[in-house]
Amino acid sequence: MLSHPTIHAKHDLVKDDDDFAAMMWDRVKAAVPKDLHSIKPVPYMNLTNPDTQGDEYRAVGVNPHLRFYKYDVGQYILKHDDYRMSRYRYDPETDSYFYQISFFTLLIYLNEGFQGGQTCFWTKYATEGSTGHCRFLLGPDESKFAPHDLEGVPKTGYGLIQDHMIQHEGKPPLKTQKYILRTDILHEKPVPKDRVTLKMKKGQIYSDWQRHYEPSCLHYTE
Repeated sequence: MLSHPTIHAKHDLVKDDDDFAAMMWDRVKAAVPKDLHSIKPVPYMNLTNPDTQGDEYRAVGVNPHLRFYKYDVGQYILKHDDYRMSRYRYDPETDSYFYQISFFTLLIYLNEGFQGGQTCFWTKYATEGSTGHCRFLLGPDESKFAPHDLEGVPKTGYGLIQDHMIQHEGKPPLKTQKYILRTDILHEKPVPKDRVTLKMKKGQIYSDWQRHYEPSCLHYTE
């Protein structure tokens, strides 16, 4: 058993790289769900019809705001949902404005061989009829944490795409450091100009990024 494990991994590096994001998008776009019908409904989409929820959005790329994590031996992160990122975009060729937001996490494993370090998922959380709460998912007897029902085993260069709202946990590496790259799949929809002009400075193509946390996970995602 590891003694006194650190609960949170930290950002070792945050880098914005449009070219690298474009390269990743070329490699992963075929694996991105064709629509948002199967994800947990959230306030950022049209919820009037479950069969068309999210159809106002289209997947457009990988978030160039890249976050690199380093986990030392014994470091891990508790069950949590991932935060969303959003911004506004201006297209000068068509004089049109768009709202970009993430619904899916893109995780890239950067190494392997450290033993442990799996990414564990609780896929029943936030499904219809579930009552689980962030970090407090109980089993049938309501006294123990429910075991995870899906697991991703790190392998160098492998990518993983997940709904932000799927509960997950990063297990600690047991031998050496674990490195991952976390970013997002970006979706966008057109928005009226008067909704955006106050969010953007003159001459800007993109507004500043905003983060959107599921409230109970706010302090467990960084």
